[in-house]
Amino acid sequence: MPPTAGPPAGFDAAGYVQIDLERGELGTRDGGSRRHVMIPIDVLTTLARAATDREGGTAAMYAAGRSWGEGLGDAIARDLAREGAAARDSTPQAFADRLCGAFAAMGWGRTVIETWGAGLVVLMRGLPGQGAGPERHVIAGALAGIVSTIAGRQFACAVVDRGMQSGEARFFLGAPRAVKAARRWHDEGGASVGEIVSRLMAGGAQKESGA
Repeated sequence: MPPTAGPPAGFDAAGYVQIDLERGELGTRDGGSRRHVMIPIDVLTTLARAATDREGGTAAMYAAGRSWGEGLGDAIARDLAREGAAARDSTPQAFADRLCGAFAAMGWGRTVIETWGAGLVVLMRGLPGQGAGPERHVIAGALAGIVSTIAGRQFACAVVDRGMQSGEARFFLGAPRAVKAARRWHDEGGASVGEIVSRLMAGGAQKESGA
């Protein structure tokens, strides 16, 4: 029977991969300055296919990211449960710590949770690829999946990164109808996060959907 392929004898996988949690970067012992990220194989496959699909690529990446995020949300919920609290009853800080730690450990940069009045916004710094590539839509889907799983109700997420510095992106989370309106205001009119939140608080999403 031929020998099966595997890592060389004495290979130390844990020592080979180097994780910088403070910077949210993932590298390898011999990788020089190259950035690496951890991502499920099905999401990676979707990214590759979506690169040539100008019409449906964004939606496919978002859906793949959401599926990934639901799995991450389950893992975060189990971790919170070990401390004796249901996920939806945990403190915002406990949830934020685990969310930020998960993305940092996978090499996706530093994560900051912001509150803009009633709006929940996630700011990510140090994203690979200058934060301007299609992977932003995967992250948006992942955030929606995580928060939906933790909260026990449906959330959506939109990229609202106009005017951001290189390597940064901001993501707006909320009810699907509110996020749909936020995405339209941002993409078509260049609305800032503050303007989006103000319009939502004034009932802008409801007015447009009822028109």
